[in-house]
Amino acid sequence: MATGAFVLAKAGLLDGRTVATHWRYADELSTAYPRVRVRPEVLFIEDGPVVTSAGLAAGIDLCLHLIRNDHGPLQWLLQLRVDHARELFEITDLPMGIVAHQSGIGTVDSLRDHLIQKTGLTPSAYRAAFTHSPDQSAARV
Repeated sequence: MATGAFVLAKAGLLDGRTVATHWRYADELSTAYPRVRVRPEVLFIEDGPVVTSAGLAAGIDLCLHLIRNDHGPLQWLLQLRVDHARELFEITDLPMGIVAHQSGIGTVDSLRDHLIQKTGLTPSAYRAAFTHSPDQSAARV
């Protein structure tokens, strides 16, 4: 069996709940566990504390949904991009435009706005405060 919904259903955790599962197993799950409402046409379902998906690829969408719920509209991704930009400022001498591009932030103006919002420092001030000392410059990329 390629789905964890059967394990959850056998344990009684899905009784009275609506769940997603791979379309290939939907009829089998419905037949074996009639107290479970199976929706094979959706990618994932969150029913109270139980979340289920319609297979491995749909599980990725489910994970992104959970991250979005825990961390806000794209805030998690933005934080990753700002963290990458900070790392580039600390270990390279790349110009701000390249840092903005390589970190996925896009423009120098966006980089400046987001870095100030997250750290209270402009890109130039951040680089000046956190760049490694000259004797470590050989390790710079």
